[in-house]
Amino acid sequence: QPDAAERLERSLFERNFEVLLLRPEPLSKSVLPDLLSALWAAGFVILYADEKVSEPERAALKAVAGDRFFEITKAESGAIDEIVRRALAIAETLRVRIGFDGKKEVD
Repeated sequence: QPDAAERLERSLFERNFEVLLLRPEPLSKSVLPDLLSALWAAGFVILYADEKVSEPERAALKAVAGDRFFEITKAESGAIDEIVRRALAIAETLRVRIGFDGKKEVD
């Protein structure tokens, strides 16, 4: 059975978000900031799933995402359905739309 991060990744993809789920196991901590920066610049919604996010990992995520960094913990959310629902609501605020004048607008 998929965990909350996998369900969220699938739900975002189904809603036409460019999304990538990252887990710390295969990643070197030294490449994390550059990897996050490249993915963010390419327009990806980045899901970083870990039981315990270290301060250096959190700092790298915040440095890239700025005020668009959101953290949802199991302790504050509980059920997987609630985690996915809250995260989808947050993701919708990140959606970029093209206005009538052809300029990009962020909701």
